[in-house]
Amino acid sequence: MGDRCDLRLAVHGHIETVEQLTRIIAALDEAGMTNETAEGDYRLEFADAIQKGTSPVFMFDECYTDEAEPVEAVLQELELPYHVEHGAGDYYPGGQWIWSKEKGYIGSIAAPGRGSVVEFLELEKALAQGNPLAAVRALFEHNVIASGFYLPDFSVSADVRKHLGLSVEVLPC
Repeated sequence: MGDRCDLRLAVHGHIETVEQLTRIIAALDEAGMTNETAEGDYRLEFADAIQKGTSPVFMFDECYTDEAEPVEAVLQELELPYHVEHGAGDYYPGGQWIWSKEKGYIGSIAAPGRGSVVEFLELEKALAQGNPLAAVRALFEHNVIASGFYLPDFSVSADVRKHLGLSVEVLPC
């Protein structure tokens, strides 16, 4: 089968229109990603995430890390931030990355069960800087950003809620 790994993609940000949701679902379907909680129906995954206050998560059990690129391209075109985690392959470590309109692509290496990793050579370079504390802090901040920690929560408009069969909350003035 070759060198394949697992991959999880979490959608963040705000989906404003049914058309945006439809484009995302078409990309997920075309890529063959599976749902984390509502097997087989992407709409149910989005609805479940809204009800739970989480981000919808889609995955490949075995893939090459570039197989999610068509989905990522659609999310980027719609300016929706996302977070990806992938397991290690035979000749490369696991990793994670985010994309957002504000930050662009930020990635880091991840160790199984341990989280982000700062590479020794990068740490060595940071320690040689004029302000090593600031340089080391920047390395760790990079990894925190790559973990998806700062990405916005997932949300949808009232129209998308209706399309997903969810009640629309009316807040008092």
